[in-house]
Amino acid sequence: MHIHDEHLEVYNRLRAIHLPLGLRIWMNRHSSNPEAGVDMKRCRASVQDRGGGSFAWINTSQCTRPGKVERHGLLWCGQHDPDAIRKRLDEAAERRKAAWESHARQQREEARIATLKDAALMAIRSIAKGHNCPFELARAILKDNGENPDA
Repeated sequence: MHIHDEHLEVYNRLRAIHLPLGLRIWMNRHSSNPEAGVDMKRCRASVQDRGGGSFAWINTSQCTRPGKVERHGLLWCGQHDPDAIRKRLDEAAERRKAAWESHARQQREEARIATLKDAALMAIRSIAKGHNCPFELARAILKDNGENPDA
């Protein structure tokens, strides 16, 4: 595609807009004017054409929804609004982070319980061998494992 000088500024302006990952601006790739044939009242997102086939990912078109929000001088629908996408991505990242922290807490607790089980088994064996004071043994094991024996 060859861009004529009079359209180069428009092309460069559109290419300079920083959008969330996966969002593309619909431009006419088959003309020297990147805005030729673009419906300015519709969302400017570039979406994959439906219909499948092995080359469906190549065929893109302008989003069919009407533009509701103006960002960077372009209209966007509610789904493709760059700010809404960033917000959704941030919320998803927060949910993943919370799930990861919950999983890590659960693993730490499981490891702590496994350690206490091993210590309890050792205490039972000591008692079976004739340890004189099972209460003191239990308190010492709890203290060694970071537990409060008086709790």
